[in-house]
Amino acid sequence: MRRECVSNQLLENQSVRLAATDRQLADLLAQLDQISSALAHDLRGPLQSVSGYAYLLATGKAGPLSDEQGQFVRHIQTGAQGILKAIANYQERLGALGRSGTQPR
Repeated sequence: MRRECVSNQLLENQSVRLAATDRQLADLLAQLDQISSALAHDLRGPLQSVSGYAYLLATGKAGPLSDEQGQFVRHIQTGAQGILKAIANYQERLGALGRSGTQPR
C-alpha cells in the first residue's frame, strides 16, 4: 500500500513537470513563430524590390542590356526567387511544427 502511494505521488509529480514543460515549449514555439514572421516580412520586402527592378532591367524598360548584363540580371532574379522560396518553405515547416501536437491540450 505504501509503495503504491509513493508511485502515485511520483507519477503525479512527473505529470505536473511534464505539463509545465509542455507549456514552456508552446510559449517558445509561439515566440519563434513571431520572430520568424517578422524576419520573413523584413526579408521579403527588399527581395521583392530587387526582383521587380531586375524584371524591369530584363524586359528592357531601362534600356537595352548586353548579353552579359542580361545574364547577370537573370542570376539576380534566380537568386532572389530562390531566397523567397526558402523563406516560404521555412515558414511552412515552422507552421507544421506548431501544428504537430506540441501545443497545450
